[in-house]
Amino acid sequence: MKLLTELKRRNVIRMAGLYLVGAWLITQVAGTVLPMFGAPGWIARSIVLVLAIGFIPAIIFSWVFELTPEGLKRDSEISEATSIAPQTGRKMERSILVLFAIALAFFGFDKFYLAPKRADALVSVTTQAVTEKVAQQEKSKNEKSIAVLPFVDMSRAKDQEYFSDGLAETTLDMLSRVPDLKVISRTSSFAFKGKAIDVREIGKKLGVAHILEGSVQQSGDTLRITAQLIRASDGAHLWSKQYDRKMADIFKIQDEVATEVVKAIQGVLPAADQQRMIGQNTGNVAAYQEYLKGIALLPDRKVNDMRKAVTHFERAIELDPSYARAYAMASIALGLLGEYTADSPEMLSRRDRYTERSLELSPDLGEAHIAQAIRLTGLGNLAGAQKAYQRGIELAPSYSSGYQWYGELLFYEIGDSKQGLQMFERAVSLDPLSPVVMLTYNGALANLGRLDEAFASNTKLLADYPDLPIATRQQAFLYAERGDLVQALRAHNSTIANEPSEPNSIDKCDTLLQFGAMAEAKRCAAKLATIYPQSQNQTKFQAQLAAVQGDFAGALTLVNIENQAEAWDRAGLLQLNKRSEEALAIYRRIVPDLFAEQLVPDKTLYPGDTVAVAVALISTGAIKQAHALLRMGIKNAAALPIAGSLGRRWSEVYGYALLGEYANACAALAEVADKEYFKNYTQLAVDPALAKLRQQPCFDKQFGRIRAQTEAQVRAARNAGLL
Repeated sequence: MKLLTELKRRNVIRMAGLYLVGAWLITQVAGTVLPMFGAPGWIARSIVLVLAIGFIPAIIFSWVFELTPEGLKRDSEISEATSIAPQTGRKMERSILVLFAIALAFFGFDKFYLAPKRADALVSVTTQAVTEKVAQQEKSKNEKSIAVLPFVDMSRAKDQEYFSDGLAETTLDMLSRVPDLKVISRTSSFAFKGKAIDVREIGKKLGVAHILEGSVQQSGDTLRITAQLIRASDGAHLWSKQYDRKMADIFKIQDEVATEVVKAIQGVLPAADQQRMIGQNTGNVAAYQEYLKGIALLPDRKVNDMRKAVTHFERAIELDPSYARAYAMASIALGLLGEYTADSPEMLSRRDRYTERSLELSPDLGEAHIAQAIRLTGLGNLAGAQKAYQRGIELAPSYSSGYQWYGELLFYEIGDSKQGLQMFERAVSLDPLSPVVMLTYNGALANLGRLDEAFASNTKLLADYPDLPIATRQQAFLYAERGDLVQALRAHNSTIANEPSEPNSIDKCDTLLQFGAMAEAKRCAAKLATIYPQSQNQTKFQAQLAAVQGDFAGALTLVNIENQAEAWDRAGLLQLNKRSEEALAIYRRIVPDLFAEQLVPDKTLYPGDTVAVAVALISTGAIKQAHALLRMGIKNAAALPIAGSLGRRWSEVYGYALLGEYANACAALAEVADKEYFKNYTQLAVDPALAKLRQQPCFDKQFGRIRAQTEAQVRAARNAGLL
């Protein structure tokens, strides 16, 4: 107790409090002010250390000395009678209170004013740092990108264009096999052919850092090839070389050019990657020339051109039976031809043989795996097709068509619209000026209900390619989705005029059926039957026509049992013919997730899938399971637009009707009518699954509204002379 009394008398305790409050205030001010001037962190740490070390000396000092009017004196020199320690103590207490008040004020100022500003500054600095890092990464990534422009034909007769183009195409193709090198596809690179455009502008439009250009002069068996690599940002020449060789050396020249370009862009390739880049071509000049003629005919997807392309690829195979790339492209061309016309058993057999042979000859050829993916998709083996596509784009990372077709599998067959859209976007980045790639992307937007975006993009595309059949075909589809039959038919007529083919004619017939123009659809089908009597496409349409007229048995006989790609159509017709167990067997195979004990929300993005399976389940007595599916389907559909193949369409009408919630079903029908959407509305009048809904008074009212809308469209088309 005596020590405590003495500590108080000598103001040691007050000195400790005063020191601590002052030290805290100093450290806070230093911590706030020093960073503003960019002071290094060691200064603030040194201040704290000095203050901590100074605490003990300050306490000792206050024990030994006392402040008097005559200055500092040792406590032992001052008598108790003359000591002014109590007065000094009161002054120190006031000082402590003043410092404490200042500290509290600074604390509040720092917390509510300075701290938020520091946080904002930190966020800004961090964001800037992250942005700069991402920009640097993107710049680094973009540095590894190139577009190969068509080489200029310098021959006197100007008749070697296919060869000069082909040389650029092959070089482009070799570069596209290099990992981490972005290579713009032929269609976009060749869009600048014959145009006097600065390479800097080309680089900007294509989003690449490098441009390869060159020229070819052929005289007899002698070649002069010039190639130069240019930096797109400033037009600087990074590498150039001239080759004077014999035609027989063409393949060595290509290998040299590709190798030198890669070395200039990203250094020397590992041996395995270099071998993959240069090791997949033929050594037969004549076979190579046939191959070049074939690939030049594919970009616009014109039927006659594709037929000629197949002929050239098959000629290349005859000249070099070990030419793996010719086999792969022959298979792909036959697959495209079947899509745009009609597959025949003989075409399918050739395609399969070519696919298998290309894989045997070159297991590491990306295009061979993509050809296999197309084949497996046609067989209904979606899982196998997906694996083949993944392997294909891994081996051919710049093959834009591979991404496009893989996107179509994901988007339309598997139902993964998110990943499918990513594949389409990747295809667009690799081939930004390709009308085919852009049309596919536009179609995806439309099927997601983003009609305005799709329409604007497609209209711009048509301005650049007014007579391109696939562009006018897409425009017809978009007009139909908008509910404009007049413009849809005009677009169909333009497509058929530019390229008469069975699929284009089928599309027109299908649009008539979708709008309920039954008489015109029947005439269209009858005409097709005389022109294409063995066509699977027209037979499928005949089945659709029979089904909407209520002839379910007749429709079923027309569906190809062997073609697994038609599995959905066959399952639906089996159900309409009350063969639910057979329908369920197909559904279990193609949508197994909908039969899992624990349903996964959003597993399928097609609301119609849950409806189709639920109808079959109800028919077999699995009511509880069907209702769970329907609830999930309705929930999934709520966020979707009305239009588009991934839209709600009629799924909510069916879902609520099958649940017995007829008021909700009619409300859903009214919503569709309000949106003026009516494609395929005629099915509502004949489908047995909606028999009870059709008995409800509300059904006639809403269905009548939709029918009136379609009839108005049909009248307008007839008045315009389109029917």
